[in-house]
Amino acid sequence: MEGVSRNGTVTTYGIKEGAIAYFRVKSYMAHVGIIIGPDRFIHAWEMAGGVAVERLSLWRNRLVGIYEHKSDSR
Repeated sequence: MEGVSRNGTVTTYGIKEGAIAYFRVKSYMAHVGIIIGPDRFIHAWEMAGGVAVERLSLWRNRLVGIYEHKSDSR
């Protein structure tokens, strides 16, 4: 995810592609999306007409958390 600092510079929060983002909808944690790039996630959303790619920063107020799987592979 990218954000903008107070001085207007872009900052990266280190969220990796493939991470799962959890969102609150009408006070329920009831929605998920998959991170596909800096400030981008893909999700199925009826109000968007199906599958949509959107900016994570536009959903920031609904974001509950992000899960990133840590592999044991070496």
